[in-house]
Amino acid sequence: MDFAMSVARQSFVRRKSCSPGRMVTVVGVLFFAGPFADSATVPVPRGVFSLVAAGKSAAQSTLDSPDVAGVSIRQDWADLEPSEGNFDWSFLDSEVARAAAAGKDVLLRIKTQDAKPEWVTAAVQQAGGLFFNFDDDGVPTSIPVFWDPTFLAKKKAMITA
Repeated sequence: MDFAMSVARQSFVRRKSCSPGRMVTVVGVLFFAGPFADSATVPVPRGVFSLVAAGKSAAQSTLDSPDVAGVSIRQDWADLEPSEGNFDWSFLDSEVARAAAAGKDVLLRIKTQDAKPEWVTAAVQQAGGLFFNFDDDGVPTSIPVFWDPTFLAKKKAMITA
């Protein structure tokens, strides 16, 4: 489930400097209380932001455009953390560096529900967790419910990392 699917839950926004005068904004949704800034205390990014598919790079023409304020960099959780506690930051690092070099703001979005690692599903199953079962264009699909305590613990650890 991506950020837009769960806007009704508590959201967080954090900013971190990535170069002089530019910021990286981490946008996501938490289903637990956490040590993150309340979104009301941090200005919401404004302007035109480029949105590309998860794991895809922003076009250089987008980064070069003076009409584009920033890029929304998306990655699947399964690609970010292929095994528990082992992260591959290379895609995010390279895309943030490209955006910073172009003077663009960045929104980081990690897809966590349908793009979760298989080890998360296994952990939820082992703990006896609950699942949504549905048909996805003829393919029977099962994903952990987003409020499952095991799923949330794994997600919180990823967000903290």
